[in-house]
Amino acid sequence: MNHTILCFSGTGNSYHVANRLRIAFENARIVMIPDLMDDSTVELTEAVGLVFPTYFLLPPATVVEFIETVLPKLDLSPVQYFYVVTTKNLSGGWAHSIAEILLRDRGVALSYASSVRFPNTYIPLFTAPNIMQIEFYYKHAERKILKIAQEIRKETIRPPFRPPFTRYMLEERMGRRFEKVKKSAQASFVVTSKCDGCEFCYRICPTGNIEMVYGKPIFRLNCTGCLGCYHRCPREAITFNRRVSTGHYPNHEAHFDKEYRE
Repeated sequence: MNHTILCFSGTGNSYHVANRLRIAFENARIVMIPDLMDDSTVELTEAVGLVFPTYFLLPPATVVEFIETVLPKLDLSPVQYFYVVTTKNLSGGWAHSIAEILLRDRGVALSYASSVRFPNTYIPLFTAPNIMQIEFYYKHAERKILKIAQEIRKETIRPPFRPPFTRYMLEERMGRRFEKVKKSAQASFVVTSKCDGCEFCYRICPTGNIEMVYGKPIFRLNCTGCLGCYHRCPREAITFNRRVSTGHYPNHEAHFDKEYRE
């Protein structure tokens, strides 16, 4: 069975999962979701995976937008087995159940859902993990990914657990949360004198929310909350205008070097 793995990743955790799954399957490819938002020409295969992180107990806004607006434009007729794998820290919240409803409303049956634990990278609340913690998470993640790959290879049927208030979160809370997050970068990020104008943050932003003005990044109003610009800045030149936890998570282990703009 051929696999198309549709992936969204900010700091690289979800990309690592997608890449390990790609290696585990004989015929698989990764397609990054941001690349499809303006050019939905990908041909889907018999097995399709959706791999993404959990933000605020929800799917990222970009993933929701992809399911709602891009996926219906694709030819879904070859798809026989659709699976979702998320990355999370403690709780997966409503990420699986909301994805299931969104997919079902667009004619896609979700056959399998699972998740992999990684460090929490939401630096406004949590301190970045140290080397030992990263090694611990990656070691356990590798075992879980191999198990997930085996189950997917067997076409295991495992629909997601639907927590209480799923419909409420989908219809009442999610939109308001996304609107708040979209404005968060402009309201919260500060560029320090460490910035050398390398444009790396501009190139890696999955929503194109960063523009370069006079050699410095300017944040617009379409942030998805991935914090990739903060964690992956080679100069650690992006910070917050308020007190937050400390540290960065460049996540070199993921070998995530995707750039969306030149």
